[in-house]
Amino acid sequence: MVDIQIGKKQGLTQAVASKLGLSKDECKKIDVSVWQQVVREIDNEQQNINQHNKANPNDPKASIFSGGNDTSTIDKKSNWSSNFITQEGSFSLSDESWSKISGLLGKPVETKPEEKPKNKPEEKPAEAKPEAKKAEGKVLKRSVDGEKTQIVVRKDEQGRKVRHELNPDGTEGDALAATKTFGKNKYISGDFPAQTRIYERTVDGKKDVQIGVYKDDDGNKVRKLVIKDEKTGKTTLGETLIPVKTFGKNTYITESQLNAKVKQDLDLKEGEELPKGVTAGYDGHNVKYFYKGSEVPKASVRATIDNAKVKE
Repeated sequence: MVDIQIGKKQGLTQAVASKLGLSKDECKKIDVSVWQQVVREIDNEQQNINQHNKANPNDPKASIFSGGNDTSTIDKKSNWSSNFITQEGSFSLSDESWSKISGLLGKPVETKPEEKPKNKPEEKPAEAKPEAKKAEGKVLKRSVDGEKTQIVVRKDEQGRKVRHELNPDGTEGDALAATKTFGKNKYISGDFPAQTRIYERTVDGKKDVQIGVYKDDDGNKVRKLVIKDEKTGKTTLGETLIPVKTFGKNTYITESQLNAKVKQDLDLKEGEELPKGVTAGYDGHNVKYFYKGSEVPKASVRATIDNAKVKE
């Protein structure tokens, strides 16, 4: 992470320029459109913070902005007092974002070449990476991550619609998931299965948590948490969600939480697990057990586990 210091009476772009050691004359030579890209990159970091804070209300990250985020009006002085307002202090950017910003402003981050170890054995030449596939399908203009951009829509082998961002070189970019909560034709980019839809639901007692819903290859509906992949930095799907029964629609429990409740409810010891064919559910208060679609008593499940241990 890179810390950017906001000095007294400094704005966002001034703080970035100071961090890079840019003079006033150098700043004046930089086109407004470049500064718009810089602010847009910082705004992307803010959106990541917003997503984290929604999903983790008890562990919030500090916000970069305290008001305004309209990149289209950055060149209008009349809006400078209300747009992209920051607090005096500091904020942090990922190394990836800072590298992009430094490059945009003509100050690319220098990377030291790795020293080759002595007597290093000869390595086989690396296989050439396959060329990126040119996008095929219908090109449309849609809202992606809050910005209008071109996307490409095609059908996969199973006839499902697959949506991707369209890269400037004509290749497919990140996969897209429809954000059904915020209206038609709005998407977020990342790594998603075909026809994933994003909703805000109650998960583990927390409201307005983003979840992804799609159908697997067998046509079964799958629900998973929307997360940020720490390795790739992309938005993707994580843990499987289980509907909470008797509480109506839109309430779920994570698979790990349900497993923890089952372990506690049955007092499972190391190596013990639910009998084959038995599944667990949750009604918001108690764990329920089912076998072939019918509810079975907890005592019966525990007895089956104990009998299996005796036979071993």
